[in-house]
Amino acid sequence: MLDFAAEHQVTADIELIGAQDINTVHERIHASDVQYRFVVDGSAFADPKP
Repeated sequence: MLDFAAEHQVTADIELIGAQDINTVHERIHASDVQYRFVVDGSAFADPKP
């Protein structure tokens, strides 16, 4: 299925959010104010180095 999607340039519409906005997203989900999939930008997370 992923090969088919890549071949035919099928993509998903997303809304990229920062980790700091996760509470707002939670509120929007409960208010049914969602048009696209939410994707959390993981670059804000700390790199767990020993």
